[in-house]
Amino acid sequence: MAVNIEDWTIDANEAVTLSIYSPKTGKELTSPFHPTWTYPIFGEEQTIFGYKDLKIRILFAADDMKPCVEVTWAERFKKVGDVEAEDVKKLLEEFLPAEAFSIDPPAFLRCITSRTEPFTPPGTLTTSFPHPSEPSSTITIHRSTLSDPRTRALLTNMQILVSLYIEGATPLDLDDEDWVLSRWEVFTLYSISPEKEHTFLGYCTLYRHYFFHPSDSNLGRIRLSQILVLPPWHNQGLGRLFYNEIVKYYLNIPEVVELTVEDPSEVFDDMRTIADLARVRRDPEFANLTLDKALSSLSTKSKSKSASSASSSSSSPPNLLETIRKRHKLPPRPFSRLLELHLLSTLDKKQKRAYKQYRLFVKKRVYKQNSDVLMQLDKGERREKLETTYQGLEEDYERLLKHGKTRKVEDDEEKEGSEESVDVEEEGRRKRVRRE
Repeated sequence: MAVNIEDWTIDANEAVTLSIYSPKTGKELTSPFHPTWTYPIFGEEQTIFGYKDLKIRILFAADDMKPCVEVTWAERFKKVGDVEAEDVKKLLEEFLPAEAFSIDPPAFLRCITSRTEPFTPPGTLTTSFPHPSEPSSTITIHRSTLSDPRTRALLTNMQILVSLYIEGATPLDLDDEDWVLSRWEVFTLYSISPEKEHTFLGYCTLYRHYFFHPSDSNLGRIRLSQILVLPPWHNQGLGRLFYNEIVKYYLNIPEVVELTVEDPSEVFDDMRTIADLARVRRDPEFANLTLDKALSSLSTKSKSKSASSASSSSSSPPNLLETIRKRHKLPPRPFSRLLELHLLSTLDKKQKRAYKQYRLFVKKRVYKQNSDVLMQLDKGERREKLETTYQGLEEDYERLLKHGKTRKVEDDEEKEGSEESVDVEEEGRRKRVRRE
């Protein structure tokens, strides 16, 4: 008998729904929401074979993210030869703790509502502030490491979210050796209602990364690995607030010399750029930078390098751009991007000489970072490639500056510090340029 595959194939993204339940009342705190993608679980096609009207519900307790899975269907395909329905629960077992499959939703709700001990997030409180969209509630951020058992338990409960919402990400290995686990730092984002009920909103993982310093082996980099705010709390500015508070924390840790990001998505890169630009512009030395000052600083840096090579005992004059970059613990490339954005925002393109200087300033940086590739092209192709890359960068910079201005207006209008998030995702999907 011929099998009509399409009749028995379900869109996994539509079949899966997630819900957050209050341990206090047993009621849903938000409407159910779908994953962004499911290919890490159900394959590249993101489909499930063998069911009609398949529904996969993943319920979470709002505080410790304890999960429960319910799988139902109207009809299941009867095996024909080697063709049979996929085992949905088996596929999910790799991404959720065993307890998620040992209890049904009614028993799950009875379990979480029968708790007697008050919940507190794992780790140490780093900051708290009023919720930007719910003034009666409080946002808290806690920091811990993976060597803490409660932190590992929390991640065990909710690491499936990594596969459902962070493209290309993989869940962390929580069974690694203690010295490895202690390298990983975890920040959690919670809201606390007036009734003292905790709701998990998101989290961020970072790890200590190698940094060579000739005289101080205690110095190091922090690399941001994963950051997530759950979909029900999108468009409230929480992602940017969360990121800013994490950066603020490390700016006050002397042993951390640089904060980097591991393979950022384009959407996150936009958010980070807008947030970083707003922050460094509060630094008067950066805010007052002009193209002439930037060129002068780069010239000073070049001369100091030449002097150093000529005499190892020579003292190099301080370089303004490097001083600012290190003060804000930014890697060179992201800092160059912020500098170019800022300088473009101060530029009058009608001033042809200044506009030409700016274009050459950006192209020189692009050429330096990609010289190995560009040197393989002939002179004409090289110029054409640099010009194409520059035009793409300027277009992208104008887009980001537009969003940055929108953000500033929103921030100024919100007297209590609340904010709406800039929707850079949809426009970013329509038009992207290569980031040099």
